[in-house]
Amino acid sequence: NPKNSSIALAISSPEMKYWFANNMLILKWKVSKDISSKNYSTLNNVGSSKDYKNYLKLSESDITFTDSSISSLYTFEAKYNESTPNLKFLQTAVVCKNLDAYFITLALNVDVKDTLKYEDMIKTFKCN
Repeated sequence: NPKNSSIALAISSPEMKYWFANNMLILKWKVSKDISSKNYSTLNNVGSSKDYKNYLKLSESDITFTDSSISSLYTFEAKYNESTPNLKFLQTAVVCKNLDAYFITLALNVDVKDTLKYEDMIKTFKCN
């Protein structure tokens, strides 16, 4: 459960647009049993669809990381809460052999149409 996680990485763009900076958050926690990254990503997306406001799934696709592991990548639009603007999110999860799990979220301005460079950045993640 990401709510019981620690922050492994949090970065944001220095460029602001509509009072928002594109950002990436990687949460880390230990899972209790072996589960595929793809299945874990799906479970987390179910949670996201309930936790975010105005959730609208735009796409779901496989993502292959540079270490050849595979997960599911979800792209959706939503709000953190009622007072924040609608954002575009890219989310996936990776479960490593030592059962460390990482939940990767990029939050982008909805004006971003081509997310390929952000997907390429996510693909560089690898387990230690």
